Amino acid sequence: MPLDRPLPDDTREALKMLWSVTEEQLIDINRHRDSLHKIWHVAPAKPREGLLVYADGVDWNPGAGAGYYVFYAGAWHPMSGGGGGGGGYTTVQDEGVALTVRTALNFVGAGVTATDDGTRTVVTIPGGGAAPVTSVFTRTGAVVAVTGDYTAAKVTNAVSDIGSYANPSWITSLAYAKLTGVPATFTPAAHVHAAADVTSGVFAVARLGTGTPSSTTYLRGDGAWTDLTWSTSSDPRLKRDVHDLTGGLEVIEKLRPVEATFNGLGGTREGQRVVSFLATELREILPGAVSSRRGKLHPEDPDETDILQIDVMEVLMQMVVAVKQLKQTVDELKAAIP
Repeated sequence: MPLDRPLPDDTREALKMLWSVTEEQLIDINRHRDSLHKIWHVAPAKPREGLLVYADGVDWNPGAGAGYYVFYAGAWHPMSGGGGGGGGYTTVQDEGVALTVRTALNFVGAGVTATDDGTRTVVTIPGGGAAPVTSVFTRTGAVVAVTGDYTAAKVTNAVSDIGSYANPSWITSLAYAKLTGVPATFTPAAHVHAAADVTSGVFAVARLGTGTPSSTTYLRGDGAWTDLTWSTSSDPRLKRDVHDLTGGLEVIEKLRPVEATFNGLGGTREGQRVVSFLATELREILPGAVSSRRGKLHPEDPDETDILQIDVMEVLMQMVVAVKQLKQTVDELKAAIP
């Protein structure tokens, strides 16, 4: 048997080496014998180079169905003339999927021919009855993609994104009812804003929705301009920790109502007169009446800032308490007059 290493000069060492080589050969023989007589349903965990096994082709299919496979170059390969179907069958695949093993192949169809040159069989299947493609996009020769060709990614709803194009002549109008995700009662119409309709950025005539916009109306979600009203949930079933409000006159006396004009910063309307309190002063007296919102003072500012705003409802409630205190004082003075 061939040796893969030199034989030592020492007789005892040479005998030991021969014994070791013999044991290795016996192990390989037993391993191949076991693999040949066994139908493998899963791939061997640690296959050695040259291992020959029979795959069942169902639970474990190395690639060409049932048959003998040998492991080399890190992969399983069907045995020539016997793998991938066993018994010397030839494996026929349809785009990589093995077809049922047969000993005979029957090609049916007009014009199908087969020739044998002694080493291989050549089967010729002609194309369909339609004329062959001779040009693509006015180009002739080999059919290859070039820059500017349409691809599936460039065609969406039959509209090209390669360049600009005119509106199709067959689209004469678009029915509002065909649009989705729009309010049912909001019906916009084409219009032109006249210069006389715009004053300081405010439309004098409603151009959106129905009704008339003004400083006391707002545009609802359904497209209607509606009078602005103030209301808040006040059902006792919605509240806890109810107790009388304190303060009144002592709070009102500290307040400083001011009259001012908006300067246009923070989204305010330039030149608009406003009567209110300064939020920084009110916060020192009624902290709960002052909150803030995020916004930019100047449109070009890179970051937003906290812009203070006030809740006049708390001030109003303090005025109610103050009126009740004044009435109590008046009642006491009246009672003291003989």
